[in-house]
Amino acid sequence: MGGWDKFVTLRKPLRGPLRGEKVGTRCEIYLRRRWDEGYYEVVELWKDWDGYPEHMLPFLRRFASFASECVGDQRHWLTYPTDMAAMLIAFDYEERRLRGDEYLRPDVRPRGDIRDAEYAYVIDLSGERVGEIYVTCYRIYGGEGLKDWDRMELRERRSLSDSGRLDKMKTVRIGMR
Repeated sequence: MGGWDKFVTLRKPLRGPLRGEKVGTRCEIYLRRRWDEGYYEVVELWKDWDGYPEHMLPFLRRFASFASECVGDQRHWLTYPTDMAAMLIAFDYEERRLRGDEYLRPDVRPRGDIRDAEYAYVIDLSGERVGEIYVTCYRIYGGEGLKDWDRMELRERRSLSDSGRLDKMKTVRIGMR
């Protein structure tokens, strides 16, 4: 009959979540823009490794430079969450490629139904002031990422309000060249 063992060869023994070990500092990334009608358009991403602020804020500054270069004179693309999300995934891939990482797959990817982030980054894109973005970092307690009601709140309000599970750590302005 033959089994899967004839087709699948693992390079390394199974580790990480399959064995209950925590292997990375995960984060959720929300790119959003407030439209004239008052609602926020939000694109949800997830990052497996190095989601802590000491890595992410410099990472997002480098991304801002990358995105500015990518759009050339089409600066309005910097205001659309979908375009910025696509560029963030491409930027992550390109950084990994240039570093010579063993596995070339973007670490930043669509969020899906993953619920284990320790940090959340809300990136507010501006419709009027194309030259800057605002990044707000939240520490999430409980290891379950943002709840459904938190994600709904991102579409309706300026900031998250669940102070029992979330600490708003800081907001930084990042200029777009």
